[in-house]
Amino acid sequence: MKRWPLISALLAFSMMLTMLPADVFAAEEDAGELVNAQKEQIELRNSTSESDTFPLSEDDPEILMEQDEPDETGEIVGLAEDAGGTCGTDLTWTVSGTTLTISGDGVMSNYSSGSAPWYGYRDAIARLVIGDGMTNIGSYAFYGLASLGRVTFGSGITSIGDYAFCYYNYNSAVSQQCRSLTSITIPDSVTSIGTYAFAGSGLVTVNIGDGVTSIGTSAFQSCAGLMELNLGSGLTNIGNYAFRYCTSLSTVVIPDNVTSIGDYAFSGCSILAEVTLGENATRIGSYAFQNCSILKTVYLNEYLSTVESYAFQNCPQIADVYYAGTEDDWSYVTVKTGNADLTNATFHYDVVQEISVTGVTLNKSALSLTEGGSETLTATVAPSNATDKGVMWSSSNNDVQCDRHAFRRRIDHPALRHLSYGSDRYHGRR
Repeated sequence: MKRWPLISALLAFSMMLTMLPADVFAAEEDAGELVNAQKEQIELRNSTSESDTFPLSEDDPEILMEQDEPDETGEIVGLAEDAGGTCGTDLTWTVSGTTLTISGDGVMSNYSSGSAPWYGYRDAIARLVIGDGMTNIGSYAFYGLASLGRVTFGSGITSIGDYAFCYYNYNSAVSQQCRSLTSITIPDSVTSIGTYAFAGSGLVTVNIGDGVTSIGTSAFQSCAGLMELNLGSGLTNIGNYAFRYCTSLSTVVIPDNVTSIGDYAFSGCSILAEVTLGENATRIGSYAFQNCSILKTVYLNEYLSTVESYAFQNCPQIADVYYAGTEDDWSYVTVKTGNADLTNATFHYDVVQEISVTGVTLNKSALSLTEGGSETLTATVAPSNATDKGVMWSSSNNDVQCDRHAFRRRIDHPALRHLSYGSDRYHGRR
């Protein structure tokens, strides 16, 4: 039997195999390894309980799939699947889409840098909703949430912890900043704001409720975009460095109940032009307004007792100081070294500053009444120590008749028919 044709065919096939590139085989091997790795991941997931968690890594392809990515418009897209867990004995958290919601009752846990359970979704979270049952915001709770732009506080929050929203890290090339957070209103239920709570954030407007009594060290330091600052009437202490390097802040009105302004509190506020002290401030801390290089006008109360060293150092443009007491009263004020820019200005005695209104807000942004129903609206005037806090109402709707005491809508319109005025509270009924 002749076997040469078969042998020839085998030799030809062998030669063809040797001519194939080596990376074809490598690709097949890699594909096999990938399939095996995927099988191992599936088996691992199937053998793991829902309560187990895994460390988040930027190299983890599964985590990268879950994190938000900008769509074609550049906007953040929500998470593909909800995530959640616990953040206190009786508190739970859920991330759904771009919203982080915290529900339940009681105290939130404190965290260290980057250890909050939702930190892995920090680039996805654009909105924070805190339930009414939560009583505090823990340390580092929302540190580094770069996309966070809207915060809804629950009515039960009494304190905001250290580094709660962001921390400007001078020792790091990449600072963890809540740059998307441009406006914040601290509710009246809050009594304290912790160290570095909002430092380095993108805040432009800050409204601090009347319940806040203390602002911690560096709480708003380096909020370079901060332009509007409304301090609540209950504030008694402004901590050291509290608003240092807020380089867009042009005016500061200190509420009447503040007794002490901390060291370096407004140092480096380079466009600050006017400062008004409330009537009970007795001490201005060291370097408090240092390097406020265009500060021109300062209003001081008659109860001021001490201006600490260098409080107004390098404030060469101070032109006028309006002092509520007499010239003899001023002679008893202790002004320590380094305040020549203050003492060399022109003094005006027995002058009480008239504080202008900067804004009026209502306790509700929208109102809908049913027939026979009623609702009370509360108007809040900022700043809290404005000289004239009276409110006048007006309407862009020509069918609404307004005067100081009431709104009246013509009877042929079935919507709001009456709003009665009393002090700064308003009552509506249909």
